[in-house]
Amino acid sequence: MQKYHTWLIVFSSILFSPCLKPTQVTQPFMGSGSINALPILVIGGAMCDFFLELDPTHDSLSNPGFIQFEEGKKISLKQLQFHTGGGGLNAALALGALGHHVALYAQVGMDPSGEQIIQELQNAHIQTDLIFFDQQHYTGTSFILPSKDGNNTILMNRGASRHLIYQPDKVNESLPSPSGMYLAPLSGNSMACALDIVRHAHEKQTPILCNPSSAQIEDYSSFFSLLPFITVLLLNEHEAEKLALYLNIPSKTMHDQIALARIVQTYGPSICLITNGSRGALCVHKDQVLFQDSFSITPQKSVGAGDTFGSTFFSALLHGFSIKQSLLLGALHSASILSEKIPHHGLCSLDELIIRLNTTSNLPQCYEIN
Repeated sequence: MQKYHTWLIVFSSILFSPCLKPTQVTQPFMGSGSINALPILVIGGAMCDFFLELDPTHDSLSNPGFIQFEEGKKISLKQLQFHTGGGGLNAALALGALGHHVALYAQVGMDPSGEQIIQELQNAHIQTDLIFFDQQHYTGTSFILPSKDGNNTILMNRGASRHLIYQPDKVNESLPSPSGMYLAPLSGNSMACALDIVRHAHEKQTPILCNPSSAQIEDYSSFFSLLPFITVLLLNEHEAEKLALYLNIPSKTMHDQIALARIVQTYGPSICLITNGSRGALCVHKDQVLFQDSFSITPQKSVGAGDTFGSTFFSALLHGFSIKQSLLLGALHSASILSEKIPHHGLCSLDELIIRLNTTSNLPQCYEIN
């Protein structure tokens, strides 16, 4: 079976050089803060996801790195599953499972999918009075195609999520003093309200984690206007490449990503976090550079892993855990949901994650880079 590999070959000469110091978390695993229901406002997409499982005899997965279908041919599906998704919803459910009081600010269509999203969030005790119904657009929908290594391809129409309008008065009435804000990817017309969102949170001295979409990054002037207000900037490797392209710097190696993070920090964020899928996550904070290895698992899917990692990292920081501890908690939580075929299965409370870490041998290392 295909396993998650530890490092990219391109990283090997860097990661095993003398400048790296592997660090272990000492037992018992404790934070400096207490585990409680800190209120968090999540803003972002809420959609419905259709997971397609192909007949195993179909050869669409025979070409490594590509999913291909023969033109004009009918393709049989072994199974079709419906689940809720979207960056905002995924982060809200993860933060709720971790023990936070969570309010999700999002927009759905006036249709059965939108109603199911509301119902699932309410079942998970997520505050839904900041979810608005769009009478002109359907709830966003995605079709998720399988791959042999669990790195799914997604066909997406974000629907009502593209037309979200920020109403600060509504937020003040509903959740006046959040301990943190998680700004999930925005798209379409909703991108125009990003600056108002982060300014409003900054005025209230609310820590902000921002996970921008590729479309937001490509609108470079608007994207850079957000950075002075952001506490933690979360990027995946593809988003980091887009940003590096604009800055006209390379982005292929870890040292390239470190240089990118250093530049980003000059614009405002105190922490820049770059996830590299199964190869781990790079974190740059002031003079500290860390690389957290991933847990070795057989992934069942990739959808939602980045949202879970980022929300867990942010939650741990808000609870007083160190950056090293927060990275490890994020890696464990994302590995937990990657191991499950059904979305949102594998979500854990912060207490459950700590117990797992205290009872797990051979934890993945966190490398300190000088």
